[in-house]
Amino acid sequence: MRGIPINQEMLEGNACFGCSLTNHHGLQIRIYRDGDRDDRLVGEYSPRGSQQSLPGIVHGGIQFTVLDCMAGWIVFGLRADERKMPITLNAKIRYRKPARLYEAMTLAAEVVSMEITGEGPKRKEIITIHAETRDLENDILSEADFSYMAMPESQFCRVVGIAELSEPYRKHFAAAEVPG
Repeated sequence: MRGIPINQEMLEGNACFGCSLTNHHGLQIRIYRDGDRDDRLVGEYSPRGSQQSLPGIVHGGIQFTVLDCMAGWIVFGLRADERKMPITLNAKIRYRKPARLYEAMTLAAEVVSMEITGEGPKRKEIITIHAETRDLENDILSEADFSYMAMPESQFCRVVGIAELSEPYRKHFAAAEVPG
C-alpha cells in the first residue's frame, strides 16, 4: 500500500480497537484510498498470536472486526466531506478459508448500494457495503455484507447515549464548520 493510511491522517489519536494505529491492544489495521475511487477502500492487517482461536488460526470475531472497521470507514473516510458517523445496522459474514496467524491479509470494502428514506428528522441514509479479507495468494478468507446508517454528529451522540464525541472525532466534525 502507499502513503499515509487514512485512519492515521483523519483520526490520529483515536482509540478504536480495529483501526487505531496507537492502540497497542488493538488490531492496528491500515486503511487506504483505492486510487481515485470514491466507493472503495483497501487495507492491510497482520494478525498476531494473541488473536488466535484454534491453533494457528485467526479468531473469527477478529476477522469480523477487521471487516466491520473497513466497512465503517467507507462512511467515515470516503464520505468525509459529509461529516457523518457510521453505525452498523446488520451484517452477514462468511468464512471461506482459515486465516493463518502471522500471515498478512489484504482488505477491501466497497459500496454496493445507498438508499435514502424519509425527510427532515426522519431522514435515514442506509449504505450497503461488501468487505473482504484475502491472503497474499489473493484467495478470499472471509467476506461480509453490511448495512450501515450514516448520521450527523448530534444524532449519533443521541443514539449511542454520549454527550459529545472524543477529541479526534470532534476535530473531524469541526473541519466541517465554515468560517462566517
